[in-house]
Amino acid sequence: MFQYVIDNEGRVWTAGSRELHRHFGYPQPDFDLVDYAVRNFGCIHVRMHGTAMRIRLSPGAIGQKAVAATARMMIDDLCDRYVFEFGMTSPYLEIVSNLNDALARLEAFRDVVELRCGSIVVGEELSLGRLRHPKRRQLRDLIKEWKSRRGFLTRDLLAPFQAPGLVGRTIMTRIARGGARVEYFGPRLDVYEPGWSLSVVGRYLCEQPDPEYGESSARGYEEVALAERPRLELVDAVIRTPGRRPLRSRYERLLLPWKAADGTTFVSGASVVRTRFSVGIDR
Repeated sequence: MFQYVIDNEGRVWTAGSRELHRHFGYPQPDFDLVDYAVRNFGCIHVRMHGTAMRIRLSPGAIGQKAVAATARMMIDDLCDRYVFEFGMTSPYLEIVSNLNDALARLEAFRDVVELRCGSIVVGEELSLGRLRHPKRRQLRDLIKEWKSRRGFLTRDLLAPFQAPGLVGRTIMTRIARGGARVEYFGPRLDVYEPGWSLSVVGRYLCEQPDPEYGESSARGYEEVALAERPRLELVDAVIRTPGRRPLRSRYERLLLPWKAADGTTFVSGASVVRTRFSVGIDR
């Protein structure tokens, strides 16, 4: 197993080496120098174990140069999974299997994301061609349902979402003069308090406990209603709920325009979570 220590200047040292010991002024340490460096100097400890990369750090203490050097290592040595370890007194682990999500998680540990005020950080439109990937099978099955129905809804608004298994992760909105009004909010979209998904029905989608996130989220539904075409997005959002820590959520969202028999326009949003975690971990 290979082990490295990345300091706040982005320099990479071999863990346990004489050079590392001299760098910190302890030629013959009688204590765990790596743990000391991570805890007190914002260093990042990287261990390579088979096809996994284990990354130990102190949230909020690491600098941009250390993050950049660690990111380069993650890109150069692609792994099947990335294990983040933090919390020195009682270590806590997070496992991420996708490189892009792991890089986003690493950046979040700098706490920079908390300064972004709760709005969508990134709302990147993706090519619908990406639905061919096996990990997006549910969204691919949903758009097939949409095509087979030619975008028309029956009285059972949720029927197209049953077979793909996305009922619990879908929002259905009716496009009204004031914006996107919620007809259904899937219970698995549980970023707010229990029962909120029922209380929001009949209200506008922008009316969420985090108003900035609500307005940003609703805007996509309204734009798809105007464009009358599907949209696949990668959303990277920080959601702030009163009384809770900010929640960073990265998910792919497939927005689809629908028409009812009476000509009413609906827009659905079905999402698949990539990563979700609290922002601002106790040290």
